[in-house]
Amino acid sequence: MGGLDLLREARRFDPQLEVIVISATDTVETAIAAMREYGAYDFLRKPLEPVSELSVAVRRAADYRRLRLEREALQAQIAGEAQRLQTLIANTSDAILSADAQGTLRVANPAAERLLGQGPLIGTPAAQSLPPHLTRLVANWEAVGNHQPVVVEIPWSETTTYLLSLTPLPGGHSQGEGWVMVIHDITLLKQLEGLQMRLLTEAANKIQLPLMQALGTLVEISQMAEVQHGRPMESVYRLGALLNRIREWMDELLIVARIEAGLGIQPISMDVAELVQEWVCAFNEKRSPDKTTRLTVTTGRDVPLVYADRDLMRRMLQQAIGQALSKAKTKTGGEIHVTVDCHQGQVWIGVMDPAPSTLTAEAPCQITQAGVTSRLKPERAGQELNMVKAIVHRMGGQVWTRGQDTLAICLPAMSSSNAK
Repeated sequence: MGGLDLLREARRFDPQLEVIVISATDTVETAIAAMREYGAYDFLRKPLEPVSELSVAVRRAADYRRLRLEREALQAQIAGEAQRLQTLIANTSDAILSADAQGTLRVANPAAERLLGQGPLIGTPAAQSLPPHLTRLVANWEAVGNHQPVVVEIPWSETTTYLLSLTPLPGGHSQGEGWVMVIHDITLLKQLEGLQMRLLTEAANKIQLPLMQALGTLVEISQMAEVQHGRPMESVYRLGALLNRIREWMDELLIVARIEAGLGIQPISMDVAELVQEWVCAFNEKRSPDKTTRLTVTTGRDVPLVYADRDLMRRMLQQAIGQALSKAKTKTGGEIHVTVDCHQGQVWIGVMDPAPSTLTAEAPCQITQAGVTSRLKPERAGQELNMVKAIVHRMGGQVWTRGQDTLAICLPAMSSSNAK
């Protein structure tokens, strides 16, 4: 058996074996045959000069074998993980979509294709394959979401609600390498939430009359001569403040319930920029120059009309600005900036505190039912934001937050034909 035959048989028993051929033959053809056809790692010619040449070649071959085995093990592990991930994505009930930085869909599981009613989706532009409300959501997220993870509740139909999470894929530049969208059916949870809201509303209705009677009795007690001075009057004042706060909570709860039910809403075509200017001017006229933060307004050109209830719009603006004022970081004489503009067929209302933020890092924005952040701590601010959420949801819009300083509300604009 010749040397090359021995090499071939050895590789047949152990394909991972690294072989060093030592031969007195110095022809190029023999070296090529040994290294290419039979898979030899190295080819040395006799005599070996220096003698350590063989030791170096053996050490290199051993290192090469170890690295190759490690690489193959890692590749097998990655392939197994990828297969498990593909199986998980394919068999989950949640719809999963992913697009690259150019907006081309790279992942779409069967649940996503069933939800969207089309397929295959992989390789198609997301802007053309997604329904309009999802396309608009992604566009808004890319425009004002600061590429932070968000969670949004979206009404899919009259009877179905989905929870959508949108997360950026990490990449080499600030905007990442695309995004991942997961859509989960929360219809049952929303039905339970509606039942809870109905029970709370019924309780608030039942408490209203006794609460008003208690406030009336407290007023009568406060007018008695025995309690006009001293600690009894202070206790009466504190009790009255507490009862008034409870009454405000119940009133806001009832208002939110009526808004979500669509009761008493009278939408008309209206100029949002004009309404904002009007409300801000009234606020600045009533404010105390020494104690109250001032509001400033910037409106874009040719802001289209929106189709909404004027009273709800005014209340939404009041609650949004009130939420900003409740946690404003500006000092005496500071400003809260309000903007009105149009972007991609939507009217945007921005409320921002230009003072530097005290936060050192951005936390993920969590948006619920048309976009309400969960990072607000003040109790009052949370109630005001819930009111904004209900109003914007009823008008088919979204609410976005950037840090704790900016609140952006987008509403669908009327087309020029509808406006006429």
